[in-house]
Amino acid sequence: MTQIADSQLQNRIVRLRNDVESWAQRRDLWLDCDFFDYTDRIKPVEWDDTAYVLVLAADGPLADVVMGSGGGYAYQPEEFENILRQHGFWYENHDYGSLWIYPFDEELRQDYRPYMRWKWICSLIQPGFDLLYSELYEHLSSRPGDMAKLDWRAFEKIVASLLESQGYDVQLGSGRSDGGVDIQLLQRDPIGDIVTYVQVKRFRKDRPVRLGTVQALYGAAMADNVTKTMLVTTSRYLPSAKRFAERDNVRMELYVSTDVRKWCADAYDGIVEDKRLVVSDELVASVLDAARGDLQRVLHSSGGYGMITNSFAVVLKETPYSALLLELTGRVTSDDGFGQRGEEVPDLTSSPRLVTLAPERIRRARKLGSAYTDGSNYYSRWSGRPVPFDYCD
Repeated sequence: MTQIADSQLQNRIVRLRNDVESWAQRRDLWLDCDFFDYTDRIKPVEWDDTAYVLVLAADGPLADVVMGSGGGYAYQPEEFENILRQHGFWYENHDYGSLWIYPFDEELRQDYRPYMRWKWICSLIQPGFDLLYSELYEHLSSRPGDMAKLDWRAFEKIVASLLESQGYDVQLGSGRSDGGVDIQLLQRDPIGDIVTYVQVKRFRKDRPVRLGTVQALYGAAMADNVTKTMLVTTSRYLPSAKRFAERDNVRMELYVSTDVRKWCADAYDGIVEDKRLVVSDELVASVLDAARGDLQRVLHSSGGYGMITNSFAVVLKETPYSALLLELTGRVTSDDGFGQRGEEVPDLTSSPRLVTLAPERIRRARKLGSAYTDGSNYYSRWSGRPVPFDYCD
């Protein structure tokens, strides 16, 4: 099967959006409506491989027509559905107000899955990029050519994150007007801290790094009395640039995509090992012991339709933007005698069963201010008091 180019897949989505919007506007239905990229709107914490491509947010007459009983409009859902069919797509009502659109044909879904997964991977790149996202490292270690598909700023962030995973204190520049220094590395040393200036160039393979780029980085370092320099590119270096970097009074470190690929593989292996250590019985016991003394590490989420259910978790590890959570069970403190209504608290005791189940109970979550979401639950800090449950519908 011939692989469809990313641009063709995106153009197909654009044509669908345009036709749906034009139809709705002609019928005065396009009120409080908009399309969103699935990865931007939903921001899935884990990739679910469902190949959704769009979210249509509708909170007006279009919602009445497509998701309601018609709302008194003469236009029926069939008109909307026919447009989607013509483009090879279908939809699901996620809730009253949003439709999730996906390729209808299985062959087309197979084309969109890697494209949408790549877009999701790119969505993980953010300021203060955190080390909990292993998918990006795994992807780039197996497909280093995709580095060239990133925009220049995203590649800078990835390089900064990889260098941070190697133990450096990293300061990522603003991206503009940075004086030719994209990243500053600080390496702690007993005899004095060592600073390294890093320049990152996300170039095409046919655009090599020239002598002037190497000289500019060296000049910026000398002006600030910085003795170490590093240049990282997705391309290659002209011989004149390499000769300058190799001079005894320069000694600039030059890296290319194959080096970044190895950094990604090393970082991914480190995350896998980190997760293995996270679920060791010693660490689970120590985390729960710490949580008993610091309830700020314990999280609570409440939900349910016509009933009240609770979810509890404890923070295993976190960065400014995400966290690894260990799901906990609830321990009933009082009930109605039938176990249907009552109050419960998180069980913070470390049992052999909890340690055994720990790998499948680990959840990755995004941080939203002081709250956390794993895609299913919206967690906030547990108050320390028993919370009600009600299983009666």
